Amino acid sequence: MAKYYVTLGQSHQHMIDHNIWDKDGVLEIKADDASAAENYAYDNLDKSWAMITNEEEHDPSFYPKGVVKTIDLTKKQRHL
Repeated sequence: MAKYYVTLGQSHQHMIDHNIWDKDGVLEIKADDASAAENYAYDNLDKSWAMITNEEEHDPSFYPKGVVKTIDLTKKQRHL
């Protein structure tokens, strides 16, 4: 299992648990591979996201709000 981080573009926003997720935070996805994380983003975020990075590529200093939510696909948690 690895961690992947979904980021949003400047104009994208989503509501997660009654909080606004925007360009200043990331959605963390625990998944078996990058393909599973990407499929989750396509299925649940439509085209309203910017990129997905792995733990090595992710630089948390760019996201002052940090992780807004963790989705664990290894436990079949499928909802925002």
